[in-house]
Amino acid sequence: MSGASQMPMVEVRGDGLAACACAALLRRKGFPVFVDRDTVNRDRRAALPAILVNQATQSLLSDIFADRDLFEGLRRINRRIVAWGHGAPVVIPHSAVVLSEQALLDALWNRVDAGASTGGDAPAWIVAGSRGHRISTEEKTFGSREAIATPVELTPAAERDAFWIESVPSGWLFLLPVGLSPAEESRAMLIAVGNEPQRLLEESCVIRKAIVGELGGEEGSARRVVCSPRIGGTLAGPGWLACGTAAMSFDPISGEGAGHAAREAILAAAAIGGVTRGLPAERLVSHYTARLMAGFERHLEICLKFYEQARSGAWWDREIELLREGIAWCRANMDAQALREFQLVDFDFEPRGTR
Repeated sequence: MSGASQMPMVEVRGDGLAACACAALLRRKGFPVFVDRDTVNRDRRAALPAILVNQATQSLLSDIFADRDLFEGLRRINRRIVAWGHGAPVVIPHSAVVLSEQALLDALWNRVDAGASTGGDAPAWIVAGSRGHRISTEEKTFGSREAIATPVELTPAAERDAFWIESVPSGWLFLLPVGLSPAEESRAMLIAVGNEPQRLLEESCVIRKAIVGELGGEEGSARRVVCSPRIGGTLAGPGWLACGTAAMSFDPISGEGAGHAAREAILAAAAIGGVTRGLPAERLVSHYTARLMAGFERHLEICLKFYEQARSGAWWDREIELLREGIAWCRANMDAQALREFQLVDFDFEPRGTR
């Protein structure tokens, strides 16, 4: 199929990273794509003041948007300082960049919007890329935790090329430098999960020593986000697929939100491309669902490992039990046969065993 006119229309709904990446990939495959970025009265969380994008996700996004310079000139993080569980803090090499979530979305959407959105024809496929655009509203949540992000200032002695993560009896803390210029190098974002930031800092032995002054700084009030792992009860159906926050959301402890969104976009575009090439639609939709569920199960297993290592009280016990419930739910609802049926080759699905 050589021309966009021969390809079925796809409507991509949402304004997050998954929707953007999916639109970019579908256009690269030759599909006419109508993008609905309308967020008026939508259920959309506020963009975070800063996110950490690791090297693997940088490479993936650079491939999707065909831009090897996408992350040039950004603040780099070279180390992570981890005080987790009951051991002494350790320093581990790391490779990532820091930028505001909105800045990343703006940069990516500028690349997609350079090609005019196409409308008029009824779409053969709908890709729901954000929670406010969900087609199925059923969902499962495995946890009760909330993240509170608040601006803080680093002490003069605190490392500027590192981030910190620390578990305490009432929850855990994450501290990330966010200043994007030398004049702002002391600016940082503190994320508290499990309790109010001040309460967790009172229990802290490491992160509290890296912060100076009052919580909140000049940025105003804290930002609250529900951060328990969540997955849609139905992830796809005839003519539609969910990805991004329309499909699932993750505990920030994984640091993989952007990477998960990009991978889900790849799978969604590959599924639509496969059906258009003549692969069986029902089996591809089942495979897509199984792939997303398998990724969600792996996320829960990673969270469980971290939470069991840090376990130190009733809050941890409750969240661990809910994570175990989530893993059991995934395993009970997984279509193992569908999961094995196709393989991803260069952003396209092929029947397994053809290579």
